Amino acid sequence: MTDRRPPSVRSEAAARLTSLIRALVVCALALWALPVPAQRNESGPGGGWLSDPGSIETVSGEVVRVEKVSHAGAGRAMYLVLRRDTGEVFPIALGPEWVVERHALSIHAGDRIEVTGWCIVRGKSALLAATVKKGDESLLLRDWHGIPVWSRGGGRRAR
Repeated sequence: MTDRRPPSVRSEAAARLTSLIRALVVCALALWALPVPAQRNESGPGGGWLSDPGSIETVSGEVVRVEKVSHAGAGRAMYLVLRRDTGEVFPIALGPEWVVERHALSIHAGDRIEVTGWCIVRGKSALLAATVKKGDESLLLRDWHGIPVWSRGGGRRAR
């Protein structure tokens, strides 16, 4: 059977297939990097599975920079670099750019914020953000089970 579509249509279809394969690979890698539930925590909201409760921590300080990193086929993700009051520089993973930017809580270099999340170590410590607080506003990115709120309809802003 011969493909009778013009070459431009065939190359567009091949490009779409390549993009889909790349997106699937990125998703598989992202799932592989997620923290694995380690123990049952009945004290969390409604109880439930959490990653190691000892790894949950709250850090505060001044935002040094906000980074937007492109991931092939998966859009852009937002990261922060936070300088703690101790002087330590701490990287923080927020989530997809579209989730963070659609809320009125904007984060810029020089802002003082407080972030609660899971400490992850892959050569260098970082924080996977669950909540970000700036002044009296907060942005919920992940629930206490570690599940991203955008997988259930988007991040929520609270006052």
